[in-house]
Amino acid sequence: MSILELSGVAKSFGGLRAVDGVHLSVVEGSITGLIGPNGSGKTTLFNLITGVQRPSAGTIRFAERDIQRLPTHRIAQLGLVRTYQKTTVFPLLTARENVQIGTFLRARAHFLAGLLHLPAERRERAALARDAAEILEFLGMGESADTPAHNLPYGMLRHLEIGIALAAGPRLLLLDEPAAGLNPEETQALMRTLQQIRDRGVTMLLVEHDMRLVMGICDRITVINQGVVIAEGAPGQVSRDPDVIRVYLGEDLEL
Repeated sequence: MSILELSGVAKSFGGLRAVDGVHLSVVEGSITGLIGPNGSGKTTLFNLITGVQRPSAGTIRFAERDIQRLPTHRIAQLGLVRTYQKTTVFPLLTARENVQIGTFLRARAHFLAGLLHLPAERRERAALARDAAEILEFLGMGESADTPAHNLPYGMLRHLEIGIALAAGPRLLLLDEPAAGLNPEETQALMRTLQQIRDRGVTMLLVEHDMRLVMGICDRITVINQGVVIAEGAPGQVSRDPDVIRVYLGEDLEL
């Protein structure tokens, strides 16, 4: 069953057609890769899915609900959460505090309850704090929970960003170049983490230029070029597609 469905999605900026009639389906419980050259429309597509931008045409459905006109915070509350190419952590806050910020999206206590420190608000805050601690342990960051983010190594910062997103309780997690800047050992650790996240029931759609990562963990891959889908299928099928090979020859990527 598909958790995300894009049908005929397009986005124009003046005379430029950044995304042109894209059809995309993400099966629940899967890891789907979205790849393509720089400027092919991948980030624009992420912005359309998450409500940062509005499509010029087409429909976007998440969990069988039209979402293309919803604001970003409502889309996130429905369980569609994203990360960004550059780390977006709060550097002066600890790892624990960063992840706890992610849990606030799930908070249900009314503002007045928090202001008055009512029992329901205290219980919810304690539960969310436990969730944050569990996420840090899951990511192998339990011993660094009270370390300010600016003192963490880069690879751990990338994991922390994923932890903040997980704290929001996503059903579908959009990852924008999660391996950017990682060395081979860190990338291998990230691959294991993403597979474990999938095992926890979180579906993922990721944009990534590291083809070893994409081919190693994705169940299906969609290839976009100049705003148009040129191939989709299992990793082995996509890697042999002549159009995909032609598009990537200029970037010298080994598929």
